[in-house]
Amino acid sequence: MTEEEKIKLDTNLKAYDLYLQRIMLENNLIWSRFKIYLSINVGAFAAVSLLFKEYIKDLLSFPYWLWILVFVISIVGYFLSTYWKSVNKDGIRWQQLMNEHLKKIEDEIPNESINLYNSIINASKSSTVKDQEDVVDTNVKVANLFLILWLFVGFSSLIMAIVMLLQEI
Repeated sequence: MTEEEKIKLDTNLKAYDLYLQRIMLENNLIWSRFKIYLSINVGAFAAVSLLFKEYIKDLLSFPYWLWILVFVISIVGYFLSTYWKSVNKDGIRWQQLMNEHLKKIEDEIPNESINLYNSIINASKSSTVKDQEDVVDTNVKVANLFLILWLFVGFSSLIMAIVMLLQEI
């Protein structure tokens, strides 16, 4: 092995190690963002629930301004869910980019023991791994669920606020 090949191999191994570290960091960030997002949404739903607590037996006695407050909370929740969905879609693109770079580096390294990306590709072709979902896909589904819930809460509260205002007139 020539000196130039050794330098290239050393550079590729360092780059490979950096990409693996970055991928692990990104996975930790995905879970951290998920926990924050879920906490904010659950907290917002808890706040809405506390608003309804006193009026649970008779929703028509719920003041119209509280319906408007619930509507505002649902708008914030809707935009948060939309933002969360776009963050996860960007995360998918980022993972694909990192995997492409990792594959290029693996192809340049002659050592057979360093083939993480290629082993993942081969494993994903098997039927057992193919059925498993990606973490980011699950996060997108959770964001879609909250998006639908916030739309429902928002439209319901807006309709009830209008009904309450019309009753006061």
